[in-house]
Amino acid sequence: MKPLRQLLIGLIFTALLGSGCALMLPSKAITEDGWGTEGPYRGVFHVHSEHSHDSAITFEDARKTAKKANLDFVVITDHNNLDGRAAYADGEYEPYPLLVLGTEITTGDGHLIALGIDEYPQKQSTKELVKWIHDRGGYVVAAHPLSVRTPWTDWSIKDIDGFEVYNFGHAAYTQNKVLLALKALFYPPHKFLKSTQDAPLDHIRFWEQNLTGNHTAIVGAADAHIHFEFLGMSPENLRMYFESVTTYVIANRLEEKAVVKAIGEGRSYLAFEVRGDASGFTFTAVSGSRELEMGDTARSGKSVEFKAASPGRAWMYLIKNGQVVESRRGTELRFTTADAGVYRVEVHKDGGLWILSNPIYVEP
Repeated sequence: MKPLRQLLIGLIFTALLGSGCALMLPSKAITEDGWGTEGPYRGVFHVHSEHSHDSAITFEDARKTAKKANLDFVVITDHNNLDGRAAYADGEYEPYPLLVLGTEITTGDGHLIALGIDEYPQKQSTKELVKWIHDRGGYVVAAHPLSVRTPWTDWSIKDIDGFEVYNFGHAAYTQNKVLLALKALFYPPHKFLKSTQDAPLDHIRFWEQNLTGNHTAIVGAADAHIHFEFLGMSPENLRMYFESVTTYVIANRLEEKAVVKAIGEGRSYLAFEVRGDASGFTFTAVSGSRELEMGDTARSGKSVEFKAASPGRAWMYLIKNGQVVESRRGTELRFTTADAGVYRVEVHKDGGLWILSNPIYVEP
């Protein structure tokens, strides 16, 4: 049974991903120096380069593919090393698109992505590792934490900064393999993604019930690899990976520290852009004289006005502690409250999840 499962997974991530054309998404304005206008910036999170044992993606491959997909940045997360950091610094790469260098660390409790550190840590317990990364100004993200293959197991560690609510590379493991393989063979990429990218409800529910009180940000991951390559060619479509789930970060500068800080502190949102360009989405709040963005905290007892804007007409939902408190079909949603809670926004279009925001917190 195992060889059959492996064959079907291979079909999905090779024969399918190599067929058809990639998605066509509009580009944001780029200045002459290549840095782009002020954010939000659009990118892909969780990509494995040739510095991982199971991928052949070069930095130039990542940059060229990001350019074709109109992305501003790529977060590289190679397995158990930061060798790519020195290679990237020594290489003659243009500053745009930006490569952000992190690492996916295998621990006894699952896989942990470390961002914003300059050196690879020595072997230590997971709790010690998280502290070590934080002490150096870095952030940690639980990679594919509810995966059926490599789940995260120690939820007593409460200071994880991010949680992958969606991981494209692992999503196939929970679906009917035969049906998925048939779709892979006969659907064009656009239709394949639309028909297979279900809202990660179990992951979102787990995150809300267990982690939002710790201000753990949601993250969407491509988990991109090129596993097979022959004579410089691969049946796997890297651009498909890069367009499977998009990460938008709210930052005023396209540089590594700003991108890492935005991801680690929840100043970001994820989008399944097979349903359309999500670059015009906003979720903000006003409390007294304070203007809040995703990741910020307001105090309860004082009126807080939430406002969300969708880049296109769609169903918009404001969700508090897992329950819908306001919904509207259109391009704008407003809601005013003084109640404590974790508030976030979902936007649905064409029968599926399009945009998922990070929360704004209202606390006593």
